[in-house]
Amino acid sequence: MRRLVAALVILMVAASLAACGGSGSGAGAAAPAAPAASAPASVEASTPVSSDTNSPTQTVQPYQQFPIDRTQVPTSVLEKLANKMPVILYWYDPTTQVSKDQRVEFNAIMPKYRGLIELESIDYTQALESSGTPSEMPVASDTTTKYALMTGLLKVTTTPYVIFVDRFGRITYRYAGSVDRTLLEREILRATQ
Repeated sequence: MRRLVAALVILMVAASLAACGGSGSGAGAAAPAAPAASAPASVEASTPVSSDTNSPTQTVQPYQQFPIDRTQVPTSVLEKLANKMPVILYWYDPTTQVSKDQRVEFNAIMPKYRGLIELESIDYTQALESSGTPSEMPVASDTTTKYALMTGLLKVTTTPYVIFVDRFGRITYRYAGSVDRTLLEREILRATQ
């Protein structure tokens, strides 16, 4: 019996040393594992990684204020913020199916919260067309130009893209990609409370 117990103890110690890389032959095998373990840490430090691939979130700093520069933000958005109205900013590309699907999600949830939060839809393709120099832009597209400037200021680079702003003018959440109605409702409640 003692031999069996001694053999089990030796086997467990050997397995733990091999797993920890404590043995001489295991040190060569453990070296490739160290860069793999440090690679995600460096990725996490620079960019948050979400397990949600359908509605990936973007980085939101606590109490990050929405920009209110009159030269870069359209008047319609500034008026809503001045009236302490929570706002959803939604960038879409009318030529894509995912933007049409996202519109269906908004249409399903917005009637329930009408009057509590405003939806501001922004055509991303027009904003991109207006991103030339101010001397190249016609005067009539002043609002479109401001949408383009706001798009760049907020670093919106894809569609659909959704930003929630509460009544205090703080950005509460950002989504890049499609957002289902459950997440929309959760963030509407956060922005309106």
